[in-house]
Amino acid sequence: MTPSAPALTMRAITQTFPGVTALNDVDFTVLPGEIHGLVGENGAGKSTLLAVSAGSLIPDAGTVQIGGNTLRQGDPNSARSLGLRIVRQHPALVPHLSVAENLALGVDPGRRLMESDINPWARDAMSRWGMDINPASTLSDIPLPQQFVIEITKATLTQPCVLLLDEPTEHLAANEVDKLYDLVEDLRAQGTGIVYISHRIREVQRFCSRLTVLRDGQIQGTFNTADTTERGIVQLALGRSLSQTFPDKPVLDADAPSLLVVEKLSGKGFHDLDLMVRAGEILGLAGIEGSGQRDALRAIAGLEPATGHVTVDGRPVKLGSVKSSRQRGTSFIPEDRHSAGLFLSESVAENIAAGSADRYTKFGFVDTSAVRAVAAEAVAKYDIKTPSVETVVGTLSGGNQQKALIARSAIEQPKVLLADEPTQGVDAGARVQIFSTLRDLCNDGSAAVVVSSDAVELAGLCDRVVVFSRGNAIAELAGEDLSAQRITETALTSTAMRRSGAKSGPNRFLSGAMNRWLPAGVVAIAVIVLGLIAASANDRYASGLNMTNLLTLFAPLAFVALAQMVVMVLAGIDLSVGPVIGLTVAVISFTVPAGGGLTGVAVALATGVAVGVAAGLINGFFIAKLGISPVIATLGTYMAALGLGQLIRPRPEGPIPDTVLNLIQAKVGIIPAAALFAVALAVALEFALHRTGWGARLRATGSNPDNARLLGVNIWWCRMGGYLLAGLFTGIAGVLLAAQTGIGDPGSGTTFTFASITAVILGGASIYGGKGSFVGALLGAIGVAQIGNVTAFLNLSSAWQYWLMGLLTITAVGIYSQVGRSQL
Repeated sequence: MTPSAPALTMRAITQTFPGVTALNDVDFTVLPGEIHGLVGENGAGKSTLLAVSAGSLIPDAGTVQIGGNTLRQGDPNSARSLGLRIVRQHPALVPHLSVAENLALGVDPGRRLMESDINPWARDAMSRWGMDINPASTLSDIPLPQQFVIEITKATLTQPCVLLLDEPTEHLAANEVDKLYDLVEDLRAQGTGIVYISHRIREVQRFCSRLTVLRDGQIQGTFNTADTTERGIVQLALGRSLSQTFPDKPVLDADAPSLLVVEKLSGKGFHDLDLMVRAGEILGLAGIEGSGQRDALRAIAGLEPATGHVTVDGRPVKLGSVKSSRQRGTSFIPEDRHSAGLFLSESVAENIAAGSADRYTKFGFVDTSAVRAVAAEAVAKYDIKTPSVETVVGTLSGGNQQKALIARSAIEQPKVLLADEPTQGVDAGARVQIFSTLRDLCNDGSAAVVVSSDAVELAGLCDRVVVFSRGNAIAELAGEDLSAQRITETALTSTAMRRSGAKSGPNRFLSGAMNRWLPAGVVAIAVIVLGLIAASANDRYASGLNMTNLLTLFAPLAFVALAQMVVMVLAGIDLSVGPVIGLTVAVISFTVPAGGGLTGVAVALATGVAVGVAAGLINGFFIAKLGISPVIATLGTYMAALGLGQLIRPRPEGPIPDTVLNLIQAKVGIIPAAALFAVALAVALEFALHRTGWGARLRATGSNPDNARLLGVNIWWCRMGGYLLAGLFTGIAGVLLAAQTGIGDPGSGTTFTFASITAVILGGASIYGGKGSFVGALLGAIGVAQIGNVTAFLNLSSAWQYWLMGLLTITAVGIYSQVGRSQL
């Protein structure tokens, strides 16, 4: 830090998104040894301001300085190197890494992960929280409140120049909040400048010396906390026009039936919820984001598991079942219409009719004329601006898309409509129409439950509003008490706390390390069982000659499996490995000189490496640089390599000298040297994957690339480097296969694509990335080779190879899945 420089200086920061100005010419300064509060409503721009200061978001204009040094915009590593650390509202942690690895990745993965005492180090780092968190546990097995503890610990392990805290107490119990206060106060006393974002005004007043109010992307003022009042801060944060056009609220019939009854409902993010909604009524659920209101709505809709009781129109709902909830008469409008609501590539008519398709289906055939008729009626009734009902819904404006989604729910005539942010992303005119649609639906005898982050909207639309705070329903507002200011004030001034004493995680009978080795153990057992069956049927199976042959066939597959494993950890797949191996064999048949010897082996290896790395470079460029799907990119390379191989060698020809073949297939006793090299390489890669910064970055990229980037991981280079490494291993496999075929046959490698994928899946790799084992992939490869060897000794047809591989794969994956479920 430059002497006497502010800890954080932001000047003239402007940040826009399509249709929204998130920050408008913002100046913000934090001094060393200061805890500076940042207050504002949801959407005021607080988190955007933090993202800009952390280098994860490039502003349209403005500069950021950390400790007097200018931040390179859009570069989280620059912010980290200048001493900035951040605790995000959604933890930037990697689910498939262990707790200790997540901490190390945020501190110094190049050094820390190489240490043998990483778990005791991590346990000591978290000791002040008084929680029993196993540092060897995979992060995805850790409850959310404890993940926030890990996030906070990661950010405070080294004394930062600037610490950004974005709603750090939202998921903490009261005793954990006190420990956080002590931790932050220690950092402040040592000179760290701290930005404290919270909707909890009393927390800000208790803890911060100064505070800044942000509203609609603009600074409303910076104040000494001692000179402020809670009510004054709330009014300044709310400070916007309350004028909205809402439909009139009817006088509700006191004898109206209860259409929705919720009793002692508990689930992810909330607990012990009791609700009752009558026919004709709109109930609002409010609270600071993450307080549990959205989780409760999803649980009622059957989208999340829960305990307790829910009845709709007197009939019980099976919790955790969308089908049961819908059968009882609910309809759900999701917050994200794009990914969870609409079929964007389908027509307006198909989207409107999707929720009640059974009405327009006879004998399995859709009555398209009836679908178009009901869609046309909905378009007219709900004023959906579209050229026709056959127009693709994704081409409509956001407001008209939302109206189409709401029209779908309305024509279902639900007893209870569950709406999550029903006016999100729509213009003022569309809002008025949506408000009228919801009210009209309830006037016709339905009921509605609405979640919204807009207090004005809830106050104007709803008959009652239940306010949530930290998982609790803390207040019900109705009548004269129901206003935007009362909703906001109730949420901001709540002192409710989440329940303390959360379990440290699900009971697991296997540690993360044991889980990693389980697939390898299953495959090893299968290999041994198959070997015993073959040996009992044919004495020649156990001969030294057969073991040599088995391991010779295993060696090239082992290298291809290691290649496939690298890209699968990155959440990719390489379909091109088979043809690339065949192309390598064909090219080697041209390049190896007559007579061979050591020179021929060197040429063969150089050729294999060149071909493989070239293929990896092409795949990596398309995937890492252009963002093309790994399946599409490697399929293109597959076709190109296959065609090129056939072009240069239309038929198998071009023998490779025996002197070269003998050297490549050299043995140590009865074991081929190449097989020993593959085993040694797999062990080294296994160590590197779990005990080095390279491995942590690789798994972080495959597990959650967005969070990995926020942690400073170079996503582009991880992906490019992974595919280059895979290409290298594939080229080596091509050299080994050339030694087996002895001739330039471009078709000799095509089966390796399927075999390598089978091997890594048998070895326990996840197709979703982030986890797996190189040793497991190696054992998967020997399992595939064993199947081919055993079927020959049992005089079974070649079809049995595929049947046995399929059976073994399904059995192994089934075991892994059952083990995973039993640990939840």
